[in-house]
Amino acid sequence: MDTPARQRWRIIFAKESPLRYISHLDLYRTWERIFRRAGIRVAYSKGFNPQPRIQLAAALPVGYIGSAEVMDVVLEEVIEVGDLLHCLQSVAPVGLQVREAYPVPLESPALQAQLCQAEYRVHVRTPLAGEEIAQRVAAFLSLTHFLQERTRQRRIETIDLRPLVDDLRLEHCTNGEAVLWMRVKSGAQGSVRPETVLEALGLRDASPRIERTRLIWQES
Repeated sequence: MDTPARQRWRIIFAKESPLRYISHLDLYRTWERIFRRAGIRVAYSKGFNPQPRIQLAAALPVGYIGSAEVMDVVLEEVIEVGDLLHCLQSVAPVGLQVREAYPVPLESPALQAQLCQAEYRVHVRTPLAGEEIAQRVAAFLSLTHFLQERTRQRRIETIDLRPLVDDLRLEHCTNGEAVLWMRVKSGAQGSVRPETVLEALGLRDASPRIERTRLIWQES
């Protein structure tokens, strides 16, 4: 039996360093357990194998952290925002911080359908001076096209990277570490990972520290 949907919440949360190496599926399962432990009744989908109506906006690759991740959840009960936040955070594991929650209409489009951009802050180790990195950023932004190969699902494909990068800047470079901010396409119209942008700039690092700081929707 499917359960009645009474309320839909959009929850903003942070996935911090202690959880950076858990997968997208594991994060989904973690949220299932959090709602169960909090005693909050989540509505379930219809069909032969009903699933909790929890929807994460965009998968965060293993190794990334996120300071403003977004999730929608449909409940079969009505709850006040203060009670929701308190109940969730009281049982959330270390590394998962519930930041904000607000109700949205039950019939709102799926989060993935509305996503269009994502912003990142990237820390990368490099021997290059800040002036050299800034020049490379400016040269990249001046281009109309930038063809690059990438491996996707074990296949090599050629993409035009430049239209996928909406903005890019060097924030600072000190003591052999550069910090870049970027806004890139994300969603059905195309997407790109920060590592691909780093490669285009000649800033290869085996383990850059990448934080997704914002998800941007079409209506924004």
